[in-house]
Order: sequence, then structure tokens, then C-alpha cells
Amino acid sequence: MKNHFIEDNYAALEQAAKECCDKDTIVIVGFPEKNQNGFFNSLAVLQAGNIKKIYRKRILPNYGVFDEKDIFGREMSLSS
Repeated sequence: MKNHFIEDNYAALEQAAKECCDKDTIVIVGFPEKNQNGFFNSLAVLQAGNIKKIYRKRILPNYGVFDEKDIFGREMSLSS
């Protein structure tokens, strides 16, 4: 995955969070994430103009059209 793709996705995620300014509305958005441990298939919980929490997928399919294990790492901790 190219860094600019990851960066553009995160910028769009931050913009979506800013536009989700109602505290009574929660939006869940999937996005590719990169950190020092690799790439992750992640989702963000957006509320009141902020990214409240990020979760990383732990169970990655690897059959048919799904080849996530070849692309993404999996979150090992339960407290992510």
C-alpha cells in the first residue's frame, strides 16, 4: 500500500470526524491504517467532532476474493 493512499485516507477520516459534530450521532468508518507495526484494516468511531476510538481487525479472512492476511496485520491485544 502506498503511503500517500494511507495519508489521504486518514486526512479524509479526520475531515469526516470534524463534520460529525453532533454528540448524539455516532459514525463508524472503515479505513486502512499504518503504524510502526505494519498495516491494519481498521475502523474509527466518530462522535462530536472527534475520532473517539480506533479498532483494528483481529480475524482476517483469507479465502476467495479476500486476501487480507497478505496485506494487513492483525491486532494482537484485546484492549485496542
